[in-house]
Amino acid sequence: MTHYPAAGERHEPRHLCSTAMGPPTVVGTAAVSRLADDFFFISHTDYGRPRLFGSALSHGLAAALLIELHTIGRITVVGGRVRVRDTTAPQDALLHVVLERLAVEPGYSVREWLYYLADAAYERVAERMRCAGMLTTQVHRRWWRTHTVHRPTDINQAAWPLARVSQHLRHGRRLSGADGPLAGLILHTQMA
Repeated sequence: MTHYPAAGERHEPRHLCSTAMGPPTVVGTAAVSRLADDFFFISHTDYGRPRLFGSALSHGLAAALLIELHTIGRITVVGGRVRVRDTTAPQDALLHVVLERLAVEPGYSVREWLYYLADAAYERVAERMRCAGMLTTQVHRRWWRTHTVHRPTDINQAAWPLARVSQHLRHGRRLSGADGPLAGLILHTQMA
């Protein structure tokens, strides 16, 4: 049986909006988009309904968060295990929380971290996007069930990640920046 990281909450801020999140992180001269946000938009309809079943969506978002940390040079993968390279806190509050957990619980495989992060990835990415003004949250109550829908505040912004990737692929152009990993997430979660 695989041992997964402990789910201690003592290092995590209660509210991700409490820390400044600012614009996408800049590495060298290229801006690194928030891959998890782009994946969130692609994996939902314009009305906020998921296109994927829960496990694929949450694991895709967990993978996107790890890729974001790798892209900004905070983590690397050696022998299938996640290694923290730099513990400097990222500007983004969610990435800070994830990096702090990775640093406190070293030595786990990518697979183990994906399972662990997938538990809360959906809610945390949605919260980050809501704090950035990208989503509105609506709670629908019907009989004894409650259903939460996260709708994009700007339909064009929500449609842009998929349009950008599909446009590059249709014209046979090379995917650059975060579009390569985004296309990989689309493929591996079987949205394509």
